[in-house]
Amino acid sequence: MRKRSGLLIRLIDVVLILLFGFISISQVEKRSRIDLPVSTETRHSRPDRENLIRVAVAPLRSGEWGFLVENETRLLRDARALQHYLIQKRTFYHGDARVKIYAEAGSPMRYTMLAADLCEQLQLKKSLVVRMTGSRSGLPGFGGGGE
Repeated sequence: MRKRSGLLIRLIDVVLILLFGFISISQVEKRSRIDLPVSTETRHSRPDRENLIRVAVAPLRSGEWGFLVENETRLLRDARALQHYLIQKRTFYHGDARVKIYAEAGSPMRYTMLAADLCEQLQLKKSLVVRMTGSRSGLPGFGGGGE
């Protein structure tokens, strides 16, 4: 029995040596070119960039809230100013824009809903991002947070 097991181990050694020998002399670096199918029915075009307007519900003073726009560089203190801003942006983008409203979990819901209602009145698509923890707002960079 021992003779057979010793012979079997030697045969396994020989097979492994031959296998590693073949692997070392073979050309593994050969690359083949794959041509992907191309449609003849439709033209290749890049997707359209989305026109995104960001509005963040932001605290002004204790109990007072406003809206941050234009990458957090402009503060709008009331709904009328936000409405004028959204009308201006809608005209600039020819009505093809989406408003992303950022609010923190502790911000009053009425300011967030006010911004959403203005978007509805102006027929602008909208989405809402609410930050549950962390920074003071969901707008990236405002209060040190991000999405």
